[in-house]
Amino acid sequence: MADTSIALIDFRGDQLLAFRQGQDVFVAINPICQALGISVRAQRKRIENDLILSEGRTVTVLPPAFGGQEMVLLRLQLVNGWLFGIDARRVKDDAAREKVLAYQRECYAVLYSHFHPSPDDIVDAWGPKRALVAEVRLCFGERAACALYIKLGLPTTPEFFRQGELSV
Repeated sequence: MADTSIALIDFRGDQLLAFRQGQDVFVAINPICQALGISVRAQRKRIENDLILSEGRTVTVLPPAFGGQEMVLLRLQLVNGWLFGIDARRVKDDAAREKVLAYQRECYAVLYSHFHPSPDDIVDAWGPKRALVAEVRLCFGERAACALYIKLGLPTTPEFFRQGELSV
């Protein structure tokens, strides 16, 4: 991988490697496998045999400062899917199995929070939109502000539409 920057990431006390190449971020699976006590070779084969994961897989040799070894890299957006596919029941070592489960729980939590943001996150996201609506109200009046409010998808209540004054 030419023109690559490398980052060391501390995740749950494990040192993981991430690589940025252009707009893409890749994660080395070797350190994750070692941290989880699972076979790099078996996971590499699993990734190569998976139609989606294999699309985001590449192999590189680390610079000497990072050990100079060959690494299997997986595009960042595919890492959670790969981790979900590890069968924790097949991990023989109890501590390693618990670590696999901890990583997977973290993936589930991240996935959930993506689709179910906290109320505070939602309100914070509305802030800039509400400020824009307030500015439009000052410049163009109540009717324009109401139309923009609806168009931006801000929360509305039934009384907001009373008397048929506004149409969606």
